Amino acid sequence: MNLDDLRAELDARANDLDPRSTGRMAGIRAKIAQRRRRKAGATVAASVLAVGAIVGVPVVSHLSTAPEPANGGPFPEQVDGDTRIASVIGDEGDSTVTLEFTPDDTDFLLDIDCDDVDPGVARARVNGRWTSAICGSAASGVSSGEVGGVISPAKVRRLWERMGVRAGEPVTITVRAADLALKPTQSTKGTIGVAAYAMTGERRNVLGVSLPEEKTVDGETYALADDGYTVGPTRPKGTQRQYAPESDGAMLVTYGSPDRGALTRITIDGAQETTGGVSSELLPSGGARTLSVRNLSDDKWARLVVAAYTPVEDDEDTKPPTLSIPDTTDARDPLIASDVGEPGETVFRSTFTPKDANVAVGTACTLGGQDSDDVRVKMTMNGRHTLSGECQSFDGELDRGDSPESNRAAWGEFGIVAGEPVEVVIRARAKDGSDVSLDDIQLGFGVYERSAPRTSVNGFVLDDCRRWRGRWYKLVDYKSVDVDGDTREAAIRVPETGVNALVGHGYSGGNGGAIRAVIDGQPFMYARPNGSSDAAVGVDPIGRGTQDVAIRSGRNVHGGKLVIAYYLPEE
Repeated sequence: MNLDDLRAELDARANDLDPRSTGRMAGIRAKIAQRRRRKAGATVAASVLAVGAIVGVPVVSHLSTAPEPANGGPFPEQVDGDTRIASVIGDEGDSTVTLEFTPDDTDFLLDIDCDDVDPGVARARVNGRWTSAICGSAASGVSSGEVGGVISPAKVRRLWERMGVRAGEPVTITVRAADLALKPTQSTKGTIGVAAYAMTGERRNVLGVSLPEEKTVDGETYALADDGYTVGPTRPKGTQRQYAPESDGAMLVTYGSPDRGALTRITIDGAQETTGGVSSELLPSGGARTLSVRNLSDDKWARLVVAAYTPVEDDEDTKPPTLSIPDTTDARDPLIASDVGEPGETVFRSTFTPKDANVAVGTACTLGGQDSDDVRVKMTMNGRHTLSGECQSFDGELDRGDSPESNRAAWGEFGIVAGEPVEVVIRARAKDGSDVSLDDIQLGFGVYERSAPRTSVNGFVLDDCRRWRGRWYKLVDYKSVDVDGDTREAAIRVPETGVNALVGHGYSGGNGGAIRAVIDGQPFMYARPNGSSDAAVGVDPIGRGTQDVAIRSGRNVHGGKLVIAYYLPEE
């Protein structure tokens, strides 16, 4: 059996799960003239999982590569914003190639290249242990059901830890030619290569799924579309839908499920594709369309992903963005004071005078127009530590109380009162606490008046509106309960609307056990109450369609309160 026969056989098995599956998307692919080296998703990866005793390994999942640099062979310097940190290419006909390097961090992915290798398959071993990282002659990597290109850096670190990979310690990665049964064999032609990529690209994290902000295909860059993705736990035979905007150029669609063993089917313009793991497709330019992904399992829930990426126009005159402070908070509180330091200032001093102490404050930092987790920012007001965090363009805002009265009282302890000047100092230091000297760093802050409308319910304060990905959402419905006896759940139904919704969830008080927020019975938030009276409410996006959402306390939780709410886009 050759590789094409193997793919055909696995596709046939996938189609047997649902007689309505129409197989490969030949009609759409015929319109794409570009050459692509695709990941072996539901094909070769499916055969790996069937072999057994194979460990999941984080891998690069991209449709194709950017222009090939001379020093990297087939491996570009960056893929989807991730940076190549080590690579090796074997000689023609070599059956084995070995890459040795010492990672500073274990948030790295592997990319394997085995173009034209006979018999067309290569398999990786890390520190002597066989893994699920393989590739076929038409693929530059692999997308297994466990990883699939939408795994978070934290999950990547945990996977490497299970394999004994540690930051600061040497790693040995050996890739060897194999037959279609994945047994080592001798190669007679072609070259094998392997590269490691640090996860430096920006990502959006939703329900444990990490979507790259940008993806690169055949040298073209595609950006995640505004309101262009859906991630949600889905019941057996259930469906997630996503509206994809009109695009002047080709559109990139990422879809599938990151859950092990999940099989999904996407429908685009009437054509269908069945896959395991997470895959990507280039679509021709055209009008707006609806993307539909279905969980093909008869009895298992799965997180389904569907995301649309649109082309990024090249602009040779583009300069790194200067630091800016948002005009409002995500709850529509207005900006009343702000200041930005000069580039290169690692200690920035300023003052502001509030008319009311019912405020929220936030810091901003940029390093060459980018965020940086290697730099820490600390803010003091009137000499007292206020907040600290990584260097980010805007790190959110901090208040000191849910109600105006409690907020004013708490800020009063910092000497922040109406009509009195407040001294602000922001310092940037290296992660280890040492001083830094950076010509392209810029620091700033914003102060917001907490005057946006809010709703109080059972000790919780709900924002009447929330901003998510540049769009405003309004509070539609909510429910709160006291945890007592058999009352351990606050539940609400989000109706079918055809758009993404936001869910607000929170708890206060209580001791012991666990608190979970769930969508259609599947948990997406977990916490342990510690008796604190803090009544903060978190907000998360959910998929489209009718869904039951709830927040629940475990049987061992004693006392406390729960709240659940949902938001829909403003008209």
